[in-house]
Amino acid sequence: MSEKLDRVKATLVREHRFFATLLMSREWKEDPKLEALGCTDGRSITINPVMCEQYPEDELVGFLCHELAHIYGKHHLRRNNREWETWSESSDYAINPSLINLGLKLPPTKFLRMDFEGKCVEEIFNILLKEKEEQEENPDKSKSQDGGRKKAPEGGFDYVEDEKAEDGSPLSEAEKSMQEMEMNITINQAARIAKQAGKFPAELEQLFDTLKKVETNWTEELREYVQVQAKNDYTWAYPNRRYIHQGLYLPSLRSMEIGTIGIIIDVSGSITSYMDLLSQFMTQVKLLLEELKTTATVLLVDTTIKDVFEEVTSEEIDNIKITGGGGTDFIPGFAWFEERGEPDIVIYFTDLRCSSFPLEPMYPVLWCTYGGEKYNPPFGKVIHMK
Repeated sequence: MSEKLDRVKATLVREHRFFATLLMSREWKEDPKLEALGCTDGRSITINPVMCEQYPEDELVGFLCHELAHIYGKHHLRRNNREWETWSESSDYAINPSLINLGLKLPPTKFLRMDFEGKCVEEIFNILLKEKEEQEENPDKSKSQDGGRKKAPEGGFDYVEDEKAEDGSPLSEAEKSMQEMEMNITINQAARIAKQAGKFPAELEQLFDTLKKVETNWTEELREYVQVQAKNDYTWAYPNRRYIHQGLYLPSLRSMEIGTIGIIIDVSGSITSYMDLLSQFMTQVKLLLEELKTTATVLLVDTTIKDVFEEVTSEEIDNIKITGGGGTDFIPGFAWFEERGEPDIVIYFTDLRCSSFPLEPMYPVLWCTYGGEKYNPPFGKVIHMK
């Protein structure tokens, strides 16, 4: 590492204790062939040491804080299937206003719009896509670079890569959830150290609030809620080996699993108008069963139990045939589970147009609703499908 980068790191420790502590928890790489000043995949920060010589030290301090803000914002985990280059631009727009407000000086970049201040990266992504469409640009063009060696978008100095598993494969949703939990532990530890040193300004709190904001669609909400119910077991008996060499002893996540998932599908007459949403819902259920390596019990219910499918695997979901008819009553489905054994969670696909509810069960309930925005069930969490 050059003396210049050594001085930059020393400045980070003196003046920005939170970012310095977070930096020590990440792997540091140097690549003189990198087509950017730097990049991050969450696990590591890679810099181009040759290009670093072209920038003053105060801009390099801002650059490192910028990379670490990407990591804190989990931009390497949140892209999903969004177009890569626009996502990288959006993540820059999301963090740069707050970094400027912190008094940091960034390398020259066109990705700074103060009207994006306080907006989450997903919201900015949607705005940019609309702006590109209005300019008759194609956001899905080959310039997205999803398949090959990436480089900084034109007008920027860095980029964000998706975090990958150790074998180079994409992370599963369960693995993403684990990485987020580990990251939260590291971030809280860095924040505590910075506060003890009196190096945690109010502007940094504002940056925290901005990066915590996530705009999700109903499929992301569904996955997140079910994963929260999974049995995640952190243990200090097996320290996370990824951080031991840096002197950080953090607990490791030993498992992520869930037992029985109950799926109740409202097959009253109105469901015929929402078969497309039902198809999307069943696709998400299939993905969840595959990721969590479990099975589901699926009930088809209107005013009575119409059909039952037990121990359904992800492969068998497609074999369930659903037709609509009849009225709606929410009691029979829950009564069936009460008689035969309570599941770990029940997910109910319904328009909520019914007032016949049972007493609140002991297990969590998630209502995936279509066209029922004005109805509020007496228990459980509601996700509005669109």
